[in-house]
Amino acid sequence: MTPSASFSLEGRVAFIPGGYGDIGRAVAWQLARAGASVAVAGRDAGKAQALAAELQRAGHPALGLALDVRDAAQIRDCIARVAEHCGALDILVNSVGMQREQRIDDVTEDTFDEIVRVNLRAAMFLAQAAARCQVAAVQAGRPPGQQVHILSVRAQLGMRDRGYSAYCATKGGLVQLI
Repeated sequence: MTPSASFSLEGRVAFIPGGYGDIGRAVAWQLARAGASVAVAGRDAGKAQALAAELQRAGHPALGLALDVRDAAQIRDCIARVAEHCGALDILVNSVGMQREQRIDDVTEDTFDEIVRVNLRAAMFLAQAAARCQVAAVQAGRPPGQQVHILSVRAQLGMRDRGYSAYCATKGGLVQLI
């Protein structure tokens, strides 16, 4: 599916952490088809680079990077690399997320902390680092950028007795964060 001519992202740069997962992959392809240069990142550098290579073979500018969003310094470094390599960072589509199914009476501190670190804390520092690039770009005369954080219906509607308490709490927190 090709976006309509009225939806052009020519000259724009999109960064998609979590970009090689199912949702991120679909977003990456659509943004590329709309004309954006696309950078995808995730913990598995090989998967990110493989998707970037697919996009490049189809004629789209793309970059694949390793990124562990549990590390705020890596987030800042990765965003700086995208902006340096591509000349800007206009669009952030945060497609990072995880779930560890544990009933509320079985959730461990380590599991809860990991889900919070990936789903909520990472979103904060991805948004912050991207916003710094976007503000600087606007000050230099570039059009304003955008940020999208992929949520879930579970941000508003929990799942009782299904082992999603930590996941739902982080997605709900993300609604308030953004």
